[in-house]
Amino acid sequence: MFLESFLNNPYLIGAIVLFALAIVVVILLVYKVSHNSYFKNIPSSFGLNIYAYLDKKGNLINFTSKFYERLNISSTKEWADEVSSITIDNKQLSLKEFIDYLKKDNLSTNVDFDCDGVKVSISLEKKAIEDEDKIYGYVVFGNTKQNDDSKIDSIYDTIKDVYMPMAIYSGDLNNAKLILNESLRLKLGNQSPYLKYSDLKDYVFEEDLDNFTNAISSNENKIATFRLKTNMGLEMFEMAKKYHDGKVTVVLSLLQKNTEKLYKKSEDLVQEIKDAIFENSDFGGVMLSLSSLINDEQTKNESSFLKELVNKYIRTIRKELLEEKDVIIKVNDYEFVILVKDINNFNNIISNVYNGVSILLYYHMDFGNKDIEIKNKVGLVYSSEMIKDEKDFINALNVSLALANEEGYEKDYSIYSPKKESVETVDYSFEKIKSLVDLDNSFLKDDD
Repeated sequence: MFLESFLNNPYLIGAIVLFALAIVVVILLVYKVSHNSYFKNIPSSFGLNIYAYLDKKGNLINFTSKFYERLNISSTKEWADEVSSITIDNKQLSLKEFIDYLKKDNLSTNVDFDCDGVKVSISLEKKAIEDEDKIYGYVVFGNTKQNDDSKIDSIYDTIKDVYMPMAIYSGDLNNAKLILNESLRLKLGNQSPYLKYSDLKDYVFEEDLDNFTNAISSNENKIATFRLKTNMGLEMFEMAKKYHDGKVTVVLSLLQKNTEKLYKKSEDLVQEIKDAIFENSDFGGVMLSLSSLINDEQTKNESSFLKELVNKYIRTIRKELLEEKDVIIKVNDYEFVILVKDINNFNNIISNVYNGVSILLYYHMDFGNKDIEIKNKVGLVYSSEMIKDEKDFINALNVSLALANEEGYEKDYSIYSPKKESVETVDYSFEKIKSLVDLDNSFLKDDD
């Protein structure tokens, strides 16, 4: 009876059908919202740049705001109009072909977009969102390499025009690339603005390799200095390395000219001798000729190497033989004058020279993976009442060194000791020089 009346009531049937359809719609909406919400929320814990969501069949649900931000385009439906080309593996794709490409299993590819003339490269990967072996969908994300490339581009744009040669890196040290600005790239002769952190070793001067290796292998915050082989010769660089939140930042920069007062210039020679005479008439002078280096095959065509070698040797002389008040003047690349202000110290220096045990005569070093022997000629001069001014003293230094350099002279040093007259002019003849030099032990003066 009820069924007959129900079937004869079209309004009731229509109401029930509409109610059922409404329930189906609600169920579908709830499923869609909950389903999409489920796998959209999961990737937030991955720490990835999510660019698109796909359903479980790989069909595109939507691109994300991160995707639009990366391409620097609007997120409206007309965004595709702003992309003039999409290229994968040198093949140009339409938007539909690109979206279909996202269905590909094990997706891992680089995509080049042309957005109104601006080239943007994205490295994409796809990851399934699953729970108990049930796949709910996929996310397409930018992998770590893409993030690093984006960061590299940003850093390079920041430093590329900086005048000071420098390089920067920030991120994970595994397979890290230093970003060189244009100034440093040219100095190193590197074709690319990128240089692997480990490959920097190839530019480090051999003498500084231990220092460099210790700096890059340390997992601590560190500042280190070392010389790099550039097209200007050997130049000193400073590297600062700092760790933060599991990442490292490295800054490499050229050091300004060293302010170390290792020696004075040749034009300072006259004034320094004047000052020494004025301060104390009892002092000594050494004129040093690095004669063995002049024609040394290991150094004669390596000006920057020679400079660093000589500097290290001069530092050794200052450290082992001299006091702070003593002065070194560089006359030329191979000759130096040393003014020793304390007469007792000068006596000790002469005594060691006389006995053949002074580093002024001979010094051996392993430098830049080369075995170097430095054999010098040395002239030594006491100041005295017979040497009245700086001109006399400079002449005496020249005379003394000239004798030590004389081919027929049996020693590598000579000690100037005037007998009757100060030196008015320089006479380099052997007989004249020999008559002006006294080599007996009377040259060792006492300090009254």
